[in-house]
Amino acid sequence: MKQPPNDKVTFGRANPDGIPYLYAAETLDTCLTEVRPANGQQVNIVSINPICDFKVIDLRTPRKNISFLSLAENDNNFDFKNILKLVNLLEDFSRELSLPVLPHRSRLDYIPTQFITEFFKNIGDLKGLVFQSSFGKGFNVVIFDQELIDWQKTLSTQQIRINGVDLKYE
Repeated sequence: MKQPPNDKVTFGRANPDGIPYLYAAETLDTCLTEVRPANGQQVNIVSINPICDFKVIDLRTPRKNISFLSLAENDNNFDFKNILKLVNLLEDFSRELSLPVLPHRSRLDYIPTQFITEFFKNIGDLKGLVFQSSFGKGFNVVIFDQELIDWQKTLSTQQIRINGVDLKYE
């Protein structure tokens, strides 16, 4: 139920091969959709609790989340054009994280989001990302360090058997 061990971790939307992150979801429905279970499969779910508040990049609505006035107050060299570039970068990053990706293309298609995630992780004290699910239901949370979770206070594991998969098509 935790992030995979270093020797078993594979690439994901936010993490490159060999770098484990904890992927979580806002709701049970979002979690189950992200796992992509087969009909009849059993899925184990756990609710997690952080040990403290920590900083994440909230990519659900970057343009609404950035306060130009607070950025201007903290920077004597405030440059409106650079702030707009940052907002556009965050919107593009958010869109890329939320795009559906075909399994046979994921290794290549995830490279840009992995690179940008690593960049953001290594500046400041950011501990994760929040972004819209690629399935359009709810949002996902990527936590860079599972030690931020109080594993003693997690709720018991819930076992769910998938009784059907609802496909939509054109």
